[in-house]
Amino acid sequence: MSKLTAAFIAALFLASCSHLVSTNYPGKPLNELPKSWSGTYNVTFPSFLQFFLAGADSTQSTVEIGKSNIVWTAGPTVSRYTTADSLKFTELNGNYYICLHNSHDQYTVLRVKETSTGLELFGLTADDDVQAKELEPFFKKVEKLEAGDEDEETGINLYEVTIDDKKIDKYFTSKIPSKDPIVLKRKK
Repeated sequence: MSKLTAAFIAALFLASCSHLVSTNYPGKPLNELPKSWSGTYNVTFPSFLQFFLAGADSTQSTVEIGKSNIVWTAGPTVSRYTTADSLKFTELNGNYYICLHNSHDQYTVLRVKETSTGLELFGLTADDDVQAKELEPFFKKVEKLEAGDEDEETGINLYEVTIDDKKIDKYFTSKIPSKDPIVLKRKK
């Protein structure tokens, strides 16, 4: 796993009271990202992430999207993802997802919304402290992961879920996931 992915995922873990990773990805994998997404974007992290990503200045963080790859750049760190390895790009019910595979055989799942200025990425992460029983109606399986020392100090709940394609839309429209996206603003 690249340094940027590790930092990004660590920031998601630290940024909220409940973070979810998935054993699977929603929908069907596609070989190519939409042509309309091709280009370079400046990254603006949600307010709850900015505190933990003090070194990830939006003016230095960019994302370049190609036909079958994504390149994340944060300062001197460059991370490349392709649909042939750690990037799954999927579609389900008209919604697109970017799913980043990690070394623990889990996915960080980001629902993508196209806007007039770029893209918004919504994770499974919850703003508030969420309990397993609140997540169970939306997923096939919910398992609370053992927290590391840092997570215990911050009171972070970590969950591994198995996505149910029939229920993922209901999850994203529920009150549980954060409504504050990572914003990718297209560079001119």
